[in-house]
Amino acid sequence: MPWENRSAIVLGAGAASGSHLAQRLASLGVSLFAVDANPDRSDQVVELIRRQGGRAEAWCADISNRFQVSALIERARDQLERISLLVNCTELAPNRDILSLDEWEWRRMVDVNLTGAFFATQLMARVMAEEEGGVIVHAIGSPILAGNPATSATRAAIAAFSQHAHERLHEHGVHVLSITADPQETQEEMAARILASCRASLLAI
Repeated sequence: MPWENRSAIVLGAGAASGSHLAQRLASLGVSLFAVDANPDRSDQVVELIRRQGGRAEAWCADISNRFQVSALIERARDQLERISLLVNCTELAPNRDILSLDEWEWRRMVDVNLTGAFFATQLMARVMAEEEGGVIVHAIGSPILAGNPATSATRAAIAAFSQHAHERLHEHGVHVLSITADPQETQEEMAARILASCRASLLAI
C-alpha cells in the first residue's frame, strides 16, 4: 500500500487547506510533521490529529528563511525518520490592489510564496535523492483569482518552477508537482486530487 509506513511534512498546516490535507493524510496512517509560521495553529492541527488517533508533531517556521527550512527538515527526520512526502500549502494572499500594493508587501509575498517553495524543494530534494526518492507537492490557487498581483505572479511562477524541478529531479526518484485549485471544487475535492497525485507518484518511484 502506498501510504504504509510513510511520513510527510505539511507546510502551511495551520491554514484551512493545509489543516484539512494534514488530517486526511493522518487518517490514511501517514505520520505528520505539521509546520506553520503561527505556532498556535500548528499545535491545534496536531491536537486534532492526535485526538483522532494519528501521529503528528508540530513545528513553527518561516519558510522564507533558508536556515529555518533546513532546521525543520532535520527535525522532521529526527522525529519521523525517512520523509516520503512534502506538501507545501504556505501562501500569503491578502487583498491588495495593484495601485496600492507597497514594495515591502510585494517582496514579502515573493519571499514566502516563491522563495519559500524553492528552499523547501531544493533542501527536501537533496535528502530524498539520497533516501530512495519522494514526492514534493506545491498546492496553489488559481493565478487569475489571486487577491493581489504578487500572489498571482508567485502562483504562476511556482507552477513553472515545479515543472522545471520535476524534469531535473525525477531521474533521482524525486517527483515535484504543482496542483492548482479549481475555483469550482470543494476543499475535499482538492485534497482528493492532491492525494491521488501523490499516490500515483509514490507508486511510480
